[in-house]
Amino acid sequence: MGSLRGWYLNLDEVKELSSYPRLQVLTGHIVRLLGKNTLVSALKLGKVKEYRKRRANEFCIPYPDKHPSLATINREISALKTMLNVAVHNEIIEENPVIHAKLLKEDNVRERILTDDEFERLYEVAAIHLKPILLMAYYEPMRKEEILKLKWSELDCSKSQWFIRLPANRTKDKKNARVLPLHPRVKDVLVSLPSRFHQGRVFSYNGETFNSVKTSFKTALIRAGIENFCFHDFRHCAVTNLRKAGNDYTTIMKASGHKTMSMFLRYNLVNEEDVAGIKWKDMDTDIQSISGSLQDIGLNPDVVLESLLLERGKSIR
Repeated sequence: MGSLRGWYLNLDEVKELSSYPRLQVLTGHIVRLLGKNTLVSALKLGKVKEYRKRRANEFCIPYPDKHPSLATINREISALKTMLNVAVHNEIIEENPVIHAKLLKEDNVRERILTDDEFERLYEVAAIHLKPILLMAYYEPMRKEEILKLKWSELDCSKSQWFIRLPANRTKDKKNARVLPLHPRVKDVLVSLPSRFHQGRVFSYNGETFNSVKTSFKTALIRAGIENFCFHDFRHCAVTNLRKAGNDYTTIMKASGHKTMSMFLRYNLVNEEDVAGIKWKDMDTDIQSISGSLQDIGLNPDVVLESLLLERGKSIR
């Protein structure tokens, strides 16, 4: 297993994946527990079940009081299956012995978004370098990495409406570029950043770029008294707010990069406030609408109604 992992991680097409660092970690756990000297031919579905059990009983290094989540273990099993499938495709092995190993059902749908008041409270206590990042995360349906690594060259400032133009290699699927209009509040903050004179990364701290805001974000959450909220939840906030603003689903999906309606609906959260705003069919409103339409084409609604009643009377007789 160890040599197969080394071969797999050394493939150019694998190295080019944005998820490469994550793959290194996932396959590392697989080899660690299954054994680096274990032969692929010795793998059975029972081995996968045993792996799940052992892994679930371990503790996470960053969080000593927590066990790996089901989602994490599923990603590890999925990485194993992918690695073996690639090996079969390249004729390194004859078959994938765990190809039929199923991923366990996850219940990991997040339903947490910030209210406007919560966001303003968070923004108020955030560190100065974090503030513009929070604004962009709250208003723009972008992923964390897309935001943190945003470059000035990816901002189109040629028109009054600024756009973020992400090339395909900066998106999750690496296939489709995305265009997002810049929220006016975000624009106002960006034009004040000193980094605009250097044409590199948009966000920096004391002149240095960074790829993580984990510590400063956690500190801001504590200061604001906000619980059960992670950075990725901002994507839910942005999508939901765009929908509440009256934008159609297709337009929002184009900006957010969601390819399927099912995935989009996981991010477009409908709360009690939305349900309370349901519109009901109103007969009086319908009559007023019809009356107005008749008047628009030069007809007297009363005359039309009288005529219809007359015709109805004739048909009954």
